[in-house]
Amino acid sequence: MKFKFLAVILILSMLFVIPGCAPKPPTCSASELQAAFLLYPPWKGRGISLTPTLSWEYPTSPSGCLPEKYRIMLRVRPFFKDNLGGDTTSPVTSWTPAVPLQPGTEYMWEIQAMVGDVPGPDSGVGYFFTGPTCAADSFVAPNLLFPANGAVITDSWPELVWDYPQDCTPEEYLINLSTTADFSDTSLGDWTTTGSPSTDWLIWPPLDDCTTYYWKVRALNGDTPGPASSTFSFSIDLTGACQPTVIGGSIIHIQSNASCRFGPGEMYDNLTFVAVGDVVSLVARNDDSSWFYGRAPDGILCWVGAATGALTGDPGQLPVRETPPTPTPTFSPPVFRLEKNAACRSGPGTMYDNLTFVAVGDVVSLEARNADSSWFYGRAPDGILCWVGAATGALTGDPFGLPIREAPPTPTPTQPVSCASFTNSDACEANPACVWVVPTEGPGHCGTE
Repeated sequence: MKFKFLAVILILSMLFVIPGCAPKPPTCSASELQAAFLLYPPWKGRGISLTPTLSWEYPTSPSGCLPEKYRIMLRVRPFFKDNLGGDTTSPVTSWTPAVPLQPGTEYMWEIQAMVGDVPGPDSGVGYFFTGPTCAADSFVAPNLLFPANGAVITDSWPELVWDYPQDCTPEEYLINLSTTADFSDTSLGDWTTTGSPSTDWLIWPPLDDCTTYYWKVRALNGDTPGPASSTFSFSIDLTGACQPTVIGGSIIHIQSNASCRFGPGEMYDNLTFVAVGDVVSLVARNDDSSWFYGRAPDGILCWVGAATGALTGDPGQLPVRETPPTPTPTFSPPVFRLEKNAACRSGPGTMYDNLTFVAVGDVVSLEARNADSSWFYGRAPDGILCWVGAATGALTGDPFGLPIREAPPTPTPTQPVSCASFTNSDACEANPACVWVVPTEGPGHCGTE
């Protein structure tokens, strides 16, 4: 009997050690759920694959329990609003996105252990950047996003947010923040480095209340910066009590709908609109009082043209305000769409050789024009650079932004060949247009076929 009892114990022991037969860990109750630890990608990791396998670790609980599953939150810059994550179907501690991620983009991720629909504590957030890294010689200007240009905000240490338009990440960025529109005040730093490819920067120390700030951004690899963004401004008004000092009671009553701009001129960006009947409280003017700077009804400080309304008060008492730097105009090359089949030639005229043909509906990307814009020089759909007549199609865009291209030398017209000038058969038949004629009587001569 004793031996039978020992045999039963032995058999039961073997069942527990046979591979695959170990008891399954219990499922945690909601109160037992713990925070996972993020493993990969590493914090602020760069050059991460577009199909990364995210991995994490779940701490061992006293009962040895596991969650039913995990919830992955995966969000994308610039504002981390879109959740691209999902749930696992078991307590596995890795997950790969079903759709490849975007190149040159920053992502934020976090994990929650789950029982049913009940989440456990957050893991804390991680950040990573997909590749590739931008080449410095191909840098472009970033696009500023927040605070919006001309915004009045109630936060004394706002987060500046921008977007980099290429599918790659610079090594870091340079930030220029100033209280003067020309950035002559460098007390807040002159092109401060961010130290990472993140397209945001938290300002510290806190900014001053009732003050206007100007900022711009540029990409940086090593010691090589890219082009600067446009300049944005924002004002701090923590309590709503900041009011511009209205000099001499000067206001302008708007009499025609108009833009209120970043600077005194139509070349500056529009910050807000003012409508008939609106009143702008004025605090400054430009040199000749053709533009006034003041607070629009929506609270934005901006420039409005004197011709848009009627002035009350003495503009001579208003101080002259420094004009922001004139924005660099952006030029989009015009395009030319063919409305009839045409030759695209080596020069601006029908006397030039035909290099290729363009058909109705084809588009030629223009690079230059002749002096009177009767011919355009550009790249045909087959890649050939050539001249096309303005009368053969319709232009989209402003041709006067195109440089004038010098016409190549006019080709020398070729004289018709006189076959009769050839006196022997060899010289005659060397010209494709001629043939040596041998009559039945008399000497041969060179003629046409």
